[in-house]
Amino acid sequence: WKMLALFVLSQLVALTVAGDRLVESAGLTPAEYARSGFFQLCWAAGLLLGFLALVPSLARPSVLAARPVRVLGALVPLLALGLVGVSLQRLARYDEAFGLTMLRLTVVAATVWFGIVFVLVAARNLGLGASRHWVLAASGAAAIGLVLLGNGIDAEAFVARHNLARADDGAEVDLAYLATLSDDAVPTLAAALDR
Repeated sequence: WKMLALFVLSQLVALTVAGDRLVESAGLTPAEYARSGFFQLCWAAGLLLGFLALVPSLARPSVLAARPVRVLGALVPLLALGLVGVSLQRLARYDEAFGLTMLRLTVVAATVWFGIVFVLVAARNLGLGASRHWVLAASGAAAIGLVLLGNGIDAEAFVARHNLARADDGAEVDLAYLATLSDDAVPTLAAALDR
């Protein structure tokens, strides 16, 4: 847990002005910095979730019930929320540079899902419903909820609106990408033609 805490602390420093200076001194653009570590962070979060899912089946129930183990079992997934935050921050930098795509929106949703699952695991490890196996069902429900949210906001129209709003603020817009969106984005794109 100490290594994870140090990693989270270092990533929080990366969010500051000092972190921006370090990125610039390394000769990276914000987009290169975002891309270079985002998927590694996602893999780390996924591996950590797998490890947290495996531990209860390997340890004796008496060990898992001990208060220090429960506290550490909650602390690790809560610290892992730092991975989620850093991943979202890197995606935001990438969006600043290039705009939003359906793939990036899907990755944001997956990253948010990781965060939800870490909170659920932390709650279970603290003792909330520890006698039941509810985390998997709640994780599935969260995934379904995110899919329904994406459907509710009309994801492709949302991507088009977001990128057009960036263009209104002076950012470059990738018209070739917007042309690849499905018919769901057509009303949004047609309304922007006058602008």
